[in-house]
Amino acid sequence: MEAKTTQLSLGNRLDWFWFLLPALILVVVFFFIPVIIVFIISLT
Repeated sequence: MEAKTTQLSLGNRLDWFWFLLPALILVVVFFFIPVIIVFIISLT
């Protein structure tokens, strides 16, 4: 029974991981695009 519950929680964590991964990538992209733009502007 313990193995079943741990496997279930692991599966739920994997589901959350695959659900949050695109959102995390979007947050990183939208956070780094202005940083990169400002960095390029400050270089030129």
